[in-house]
Amino acid sequence: MGRRRGRWSSRHPNRPRASAGHVGRVRGAELRLGDVDLVLRDRAALPMDGGILYVDVSWHSDPIHWLLPAIALALPQVGFVARIVRASVLDALAQDYVRTAWAKGLTQRAVLIRHALRNALIPLATVMGPIAVATLMGSIVVETAFSVPGLGPDLINSIFNRSYFTVTGIFTFYSLLAGLAMLTVDIAYAAIDPKIRY
Repeated sequence: MGRRRGRWSSRHPNRPRASAGHVGRVRGAELRLGDVDLVLRDRAALPMDGGILYVDVSWHSDPIHWLLPAIALALPQVGFVARIVRASVLDALAQDYVRTAWAKGLTQRAVLIRHALRNALIPLATVMGPIAVATLMGSIVVETAFSVPGLGPDLINSIFNRSYFTVTGIFTFYSLLAGLAMLTVDIAYAAIDPKIRY
């Protein structure tokens, strides 16, 4: 969602709608769990607790329990991703190879997706590692706030109970996931830009 929003904003940088989107992106970066509760206050329509214990494996019983935790995790990152994509695409559109693509008579969609967006993905890939780590760490708070059974509540309970071995194990697991996210970003560099070799 952030990538699409940033791409649209880069195509129409001077439109009022794009300028209004800047306010939304700044606000999205500062979103808190309390804002979600204020906007979506009807707990009967959107339950504030839930998780895998409330949803069967086939996702047939009540997947709406996942909606608010997913919004709380994803929405603060949307503005940051949109801002990065917009700046990167605007920079790519000013390059010579994009002007050459326009001169060849390619459509706007082909120029944006095949040439501008692909080269603009490199800065996005750079920040996706820290975003993944921030989302992973934020899941501890979100799981606890929305009563989602997971490592988040277990970690909080272990800290209060002074179960140091459990705390160490959970932090080690999160550290491994963070390292895996950063490794995936490094591998993605080579897939995005063939000139990058390790």
